Amino acid sequence: MRRRKARVAGVGSARAGSEKRVVALEGATLLRLLLFGFLFCRALYLSRPPAPALKSAAQLADLREAGRMAAAVLERLDREILPGVSTARLDAVARAFIEGELGATAAPLHYGGLTGGLLRGYAAGEALCAVAHASAHMVSRAVWGGKPLPVPPLCGFPASVCISINDVIAHGIPSEAAVLREGDLVNVDVTVRAASGAHGDTSKCWVVGAPPLDAPPSAGAGDAPAPDGLRRRRKLALVAREALWVGISAVRPGVTLGEVGAAIGQHIADAGYSSVIAFVGHGIGSRFHEAPAVRHAAGGPSAGVVLLSGMALTLEPMVNEGSPAVRIDADGWTARTLDGRDSAQWEHTIAVSADGAEVLTLRPGEVPPLISSRQRPRGGGPGVLT
Repeated sequence: MRRRKARVAGVGSARAGSEKRVVALEGATLLRLLLFGFLFCRALYLSRPPAPALKSAAQLADLREAGRMAAAVLERLDREILPGVSTARLDAVARAFIEGELGATAAPLHYGGLTGGLLRGYAAGEALCAVAHASAHMVSRAVWGGKPLPVPPLCGFPASVCISINDVIAHGIPSEAAVLREGDLVNVDVTVRAASGAHGDTSKCWVVGAPPLDAPPSAGAGDAPAPDGLRRRRKLALVAREALWVGISAVRPGVTLGEVGAAIGQHIADAGYSSVIAFVGHGIGSRFHEAPAVRHAAGGPSAGVVLLSGMALTLEPMVNEGSPAVRIDADGWTARTLDGRDSAQWEHTIAVSADGAEVLTLRPGEVPPLISSRQRPRGGGPGVLT
């Protein structure tokens, strides 16, 4: 009787063990299926980018106001781009102007962090973020050999504007240690979020100590001698600005983003430079970044997207003097040229109109380069290219 009970108990435990193994196998299979489903859906998403949203008349009006604000910030910074000024000072001036004068917010501040913008405006919270950012930087250097940490920073981007100098392509972080020097090539990238929720995104270049790059050419301006380095940086920045306007002039309903990107990329290549494809322009509206992705060269996932009246997007070609390859600093944000050579960028937010492109971030008095009847904005407000 005892043997029979033992056999029954043995069979029962074996059956329980078998059932546990079956459950474990089923759980592993389920996890594999979930992972496969995620990867499949991700691949499908990447192969079929979300359709760009068409803006209503009211939304376009909000975008115009946000664009006017973003342009005003660059106008305010014009008189601050001087030798000896720190990029932290430029960031502070920009933030004070955005929040105090415009009644808006700087969209880059804490962008991409786990806390989002929840700590914005709270002195203790922002101080905590500054400490967290510095600590993450030190840890990345000590533990990861200077590579970016493998997790998103707690507080996201730690400044109100991106300031990129010389070999920095994009997302340069302002600091007291970064002080402008005569002849530096500087880009300031501004994104304003208006009270309506609409965004305006724009950037421009300066060569420190030199005449403005977007000023109309004056008689005899090109006769003054300049050091080779200054001429080289000025030429790079001017080609980047031309590439932006070549792209803008290509925008109209019925044209594909691939055609716009190819026109930009060809202009850059013809000048002997390279177009960065690691970063792209984007749709814009109530969100900072929306569909579609805008590549500044031929090809790309959104190349087949046909432009329609009512779309809003940014064009922001990044032009490298040498290779288009990019490396990211230990802070996880600053993008530099891999070969250490200079980079330049200009950006405008545009809306596709029935007869061309409306430049929503056009600065007062700004005149496009390579002036022609096709490229001259009409009127004193945002430009319309026809």
